[in-house]
This record gives sequence, C-alpha cells and structure tokens, in this order.
Amino acid sequence: MDRVIAFLKDNYRITAAAIFGAVALVMILIATLGLGYAAVAVCFLVVIEVLLASMLHCAELWIHAVLILAEIIAGIILGKLLLIILCAVIYAAATAVLMFAVRED
Repeated sequence: MDRVIAFLKDNYRITAAAIFGAVALVMILIATLGLGYAAVAVCFLVVIEVLLASMLHCAELWIHAVLILAEIIAGIILGKLLLIILCAVIYAAATAVLMFAVRED
C-alpha cells in the first residue's frame, strides 16, 4: 500500500488527469443515460468547460465563482439546471487539475 501511495505522490499529474477523466466520463454518462441528452452535445459542453478552465485556471477565485454562478443562472433561465450543474462540476475539476499540473514540485 505504501508503494502505491508513493507512486501516486510522485506522479500527481497523471493521477490528477486520471481523476479528471473519470469525473468527465461519469458526467457524460449521467447526462446521456440519466438525463437523456445527446452524447455529442454533452461532449461538446465538456470541451467548452475544459477550454474555459484552461484559459482561466490562473485567475482569482472570485472570477471562478462568478463564472459558475452565471452558468447556474443561465441553467435556471433555460430550464437545464441539472445539465449546467454537471458542467460546473467539470469546470471545477478541470480547473483543479490544471492548478495541480502547473504547480512547482
């Protein structure tokens, strides 16, 4: 067990990317199978959220909060709140992974 923990600590970038991949896959499955949205549209939303996160991952925390709040308000207005909450989770996960990936050892 100690060897596994040591490996994960040494390769934290790979671990973070794998966790993000799992979160994205779960989000896509929930949105397509559970909520009935088209897989292409859901994957496109994942790509958009990752692009937003890659552009803003070094921004202040309040900018991330404003972006997620704007997404949730748009979801309420359009009646797609559950889908937008899943998108906000993807955005938060992508931002966290990017913050781990660029940190200094």
